[in-house]
Amino acid sequence: MTVRILGVIALIAMGLTGLPHAARAGVPLTRAEVEQAIAQVVANVARPESYARFLALLPALDALAPEDQARWLQRAAATKPGPIAARAAFERMGFEARPDPRQLGFVDGAADGWWAVADVDGDSEPLVRLRTLLATGHAALGEPVDVDDAARVWVPIVSGPRGLMSLDELMVPGLEQVGVALGRVCVPRADVVMRLGVAGDVAVAIDGAIVGHASGLTGAAFDQIELPLVGAAGPHLFTFVVRPVDEAPPGLRVRFTDPKGVAIDVR
Repeated sequence: MTVRILGVIALIAMGLTGLPHAARAGVPLTRAEVEQAIAQVVANVARPESYARFLALLPALDALAPEDQARWLQRAAATKPGPIAARAAFERMGFEARPDPRQLGFVDGAADGWWAVADVDGDSEPLVRLRTLLATGHAALGEPVDVDDAARVWVPIVSGPRGLMSLDELMVPGLEQVGVALGRVCVPRADVVMRLGVAGDVAVAIDGAIVGHASGLTGAAFDQIELPLVGAAGPHLFTFVVRPVDEAPPGLRVRFTDPKGVAIDVR
């Protein structure tokens, strides 16, 4: 499978001129201003700047009552398939009692058979650690990763309701470590996009081949990186090495969509 990396998406700083002046100045918006601004975005989702405006408006939604927030997010989620609809559906999950991350194409950790382990020597770049892992071969899942350390074994990943796979629980406090996540995904079609949210530095491999890396990512935010997968449909092995940044807990969100951002269930 050949993978082409588009890189980290930087949209929030673009296209904000359509927001109310108070928002651009950092002044909290009133309820009426928020509703007017989001109504304009929903009515113009096809415009190139609309996604950036929508992202900038999300913090301002707190000016609305919870039921009004949910209503506007639902309206945005029902627009033409694309990044605004996908992000709105993601935000709408926060108002559901039991959100299903798979509805947005997220890998669901243990339920989808993903595994993780803490790897020593976090001083090395994730790309270096990934190369070492690939060169030595993956240890059997559930078995010790290091013959000299029986405690280091692959364990199932538990992910949160919004698709976050937390890797910090595997790590021993005070040690320099990286988190390694491993999962097999059956890609149902050839034109699939893998979208990542990462907290930390990350290196990625597919079927044993390194496809890219990125540094300084924070918050495991929604769709920080897009990786269009160009190749055969079917099962593929995905490996991620994540190194914590600034003592923040390392985390990973992985989801799959079509090129327009419509979620694909990869179970």
